[in-house]
Amino acid sequence: MTDRKTILLLIQSILCIAVAIILCFSVLNLYRDGLIEKEKNPLSPIYTREKTLLVLKPVLPAVLLSVCVSAAAFVLGAKGKDTPVKDTELNLKYLRAHLVKQDRTMFLEQKRQMKYLIFGWTGFFLCMAPVCVYLLTPSNFMNEDLKKEAVNLLLFNLPWVTAGTGILTLFFILTEKSMKTEFKAALACRKDGLRQEAVSSSAFPVTGVRIAVLAAALIFIVLGIFNGSMSAVLAKAIRICTECIGLG
Repeated sequence: MTDRKTILLLIQSILCIAVAIILCFSVLNLYRDGLIEKEKNPLSPIYTREKTLLVLKPVLPAVLLSVCVSAAAFVLGAKGKDTPVKDTELNLKYLRAHLVKQDRTMFLEQKRQMKYLIFGWTGFFLCMAPVCVYLLTPSNFMNEDLKKEAVNLLLFNLPWVTAGTGILTLFFILTEKSMKTEFKAALACRKDGLRQEAVSSSAFPVTGVRIAVLAAALIFIVLGIFNGSMSAVLAKAIRICTECIGLG
């Protein structure tokens, strides 16, 4: 039964991906045909109900099959395995917050992680700068040939996006390795004891401040309702909307 459920989930995933791909290509073909029709007749709309239904008819069986498989998976209770996630950063933050003291290795790794993040994001944004310039330049989108315009868009932007993503991924990997090194050092320092008292005592002031701010906000809201401020603000809002854009 478990193997059948796994196969059912696999079929469901394949159908969902196939439907998404087919829909994307159908919309692009519909848009292309609409542009061709618009060149012949400028008053002709790109999208019409008849054209849309004609394009969606071949996709409908795949959509219905995907819905049926999804319903069958729901009825049979098929779902993915809940595998635990090893979050090094979360565990490291927990140890940092509870350790009485940190050794030199931990401080050095923390500085190294900060440098990795700065270099990674800086490289990513530098690679994204030409992409933003390209997208914000109207002359790059004046070509009436949609296919040629899309090819130019991919040829120019894809290398920059790939380079930026690669740089960011590389520095994230280095940051993860540095975190693992710091985590080992934190485990070694753990024998000095955990700061349970400090955690429990510092949690109360934060909660108290939140409650105080919330209580003050509720008090001022109630006072504003009773002294007529709410009606005055509502009247001003209606007047502004009426004078500016004709709403009210």
